[in-house]
Amino acid sequence: SMGGPCLLVVDKEDENTAQTIKAPDCTDNFQVRPFEFEGVTWQSVEQCFQAMKYVDGDERREVIRKCKKNAVETDWDYGIRVWELGQCKPRTQHDFHERKVEIMYKINVAKYASNSDLQKQLLSTGDSTIIGAPS
Repeated sequence: SMGGPCLLVVDKEDENTAQTIKAPDCTDNFQVRPFEFEGVTWQSVEQCFQAMKYVDGDERREVIRKCKKNAVETDWDYGIRVWELGQCKPRTQHDFHERKVEIMYKINVAKYASNSDLQKQLLSTGDSTIIGAPS
C-alpha cells in the first residue's frame, strides 16, 4: 500500500525486535492541510509532489493544482486521486527522478512552515526514529 502516516520506532534495544507505532498524522503525505510552495497554495504534500512531475505551464500540472478534495472524500481517497493524476507520461520534468527526494523534502518543509500545529506534532516524536510509510 502507499500513503498513510509513518511509523515510529519505540524500542531501539534490539534491531531484530524493534517495536513500531503509528507516527502522528502530520507524517502522512495524503493529509489535507493547505500550504504554500513556490508561490502556489496546495492542499496536500501528495498533490504538490505529483504536480511537480510536470514543468510550470504544463496543463497536467494545472489540472493537479486545481484538484480539490470533495465533501465526501477522505484524505486517503483524495491522495489516491491526485496520485493517479500524476501518473501521465511523459513527464515534462526530465530530471524529476533524480530530484524526487529533494523535491519531497522541500514540499514537506513548506507544509510544516505553514502549519505550526503540525510542527508541534512532529516535534512530539522527540528523538524517535521515523520510518516512512510504504510508497
